[in-house]
Amino acid sequence: MSGEAVPLEASLVLAGCHQLIYSDGTVLGDPMEKAALSSIGWTYHSDQTCVRRQPLGAPSLTSMLPPSVQARVGLRILKRFPFSSDLKRSSTVVDVAPRFSPSLPVDSGSALRIAAACDYIGCRGLFVLTKGSPETIKELLATVPPGYDECYQAHTRLGKRVLALASKRLHAEMGTADAPGADVTKLARDAVESGLTFRGLLVLHCPNKPESQAVLEQLRTSGHELQMLTGDALLTATHAAHTLGISCLPPLLLELETL
Repeated sequence: MSGEAVPLEASLVLAGCHQLIYSDGTVLGDPMEKAALSSIGWTYHSDQTCVRRQPLGAPSLTSMLPPSVQARVGLRILKRFPFSSDLKRSSTVVDVAPRFSPSLPVDSGSALRIAAACDYIGCRGLFVLTKGSPETIKELLATVPPGYDECYQAHTRLGKRVLALASKRLHAEMGTADAPGADVTKLARDAVESGLTFRGLLVLHCPNKPESQAVLEQLRTSGHELQMLTGDALLTATHAAHTLGISCLPPLLLELETL
């Protein structure tokens, strides 16, 4: 799917919920997060802002703009809740706002109408963006869509890495970065990671290293017993084990609820 075809709500999560950093003109971090950001056509900047390269095409907004003016949606990360192996998710609080090029000189009435149009299409306001394991995100959703489990499990059975995307708009009284209300830097994680709206699944293909098969075969022929320890989802790990010949038997999956 091209970046233009990704729904705005899903692209906001991919563009604004990550652990990437900008250093010496280069974006550093998880290669999969970098690949996701690049694929949706957003650019990450040193001031923790991210801007969509493709102009907005919503008629409710473009009809109010002069022909020479383009609007692009951008966001600024205000607070990060980093990934936790216990929680299996990460979240950010971001200020989303349109960027106009060239600058847009408008009267107060036009400004209000443009702001209302931006609110309507979801490119303006304060949002919490969350990304994590489908099992974890499911517990945070206001409504779980039909077929949720079947959909993500179908991908993990094929060895894909699957992350669920979710978000929600924070209360208007909290303001934005330009007109702050409550101090978003003091928000508690539990206060924002609830009642989320499901925005889609990020499905990543992570092939085994080319040399893995040969190395494992050498270990096996030398009398070593092969076992795999992993933090991946069970179905994803099972597929990798079968692909590499670590296991040839049907899997028996056991999940321990508490230690």
